[in-house]
Amino acid sequence: MRQNQPCFVVHILEQARIALDAVRVSSYRGAPLLLSPQNYAHMAGVAVFAAMMDALAKIRPNVPFDGAVDCGDAAGYAMAAMRSGIRGIIVNLEDAPLKRVESMAKQLNCTVHDPSIYNGSILDLGLADDPVAACKTYITNFANEDAGTRS
Repeated sequence: MRQNQPCFVVHILEQARIALDAVRVSSYRGAPLLLSPQNYAHMAGVAVFAAMMDALAKIRPNVPFDGAVDCGDAAGYAMAAMRSGIRGIIVNLEDAPLKRVESMAKQLNCTVHDPSIYNGSILDLGLADDPVAACKTYITNFANEDAGTRS
């Protein structure tokens, strides 16, 4: 499945910076989506991801990006993420808690993603031997495919 925007799984700030730099110098003209690793909120907490996104915005203030943290099946983590200012969450919830989370997300202008986003055309920088080269190849291919769908 192809995403609407380039998607990078970032484990650390340096990987997020590399991804943004690759997008910035490419022909792609849009904001990439920086995803946390799966179940990140359970492992590191939403505050760690929020801090990483804030730090990235400070070191690359003129480069737009979207971020989303995976909260798994924990509605509480999703709500904490939104309260901390994260504008994208990935959740795997039953109907009732999902509706509550989606309602809060709508009020806070937060995008709710399904875990199937990880099944799409993404680049997990934690698996890349050479993150710079991997980002360059991924974004070049993405931009070429994007240009092809518009012609």
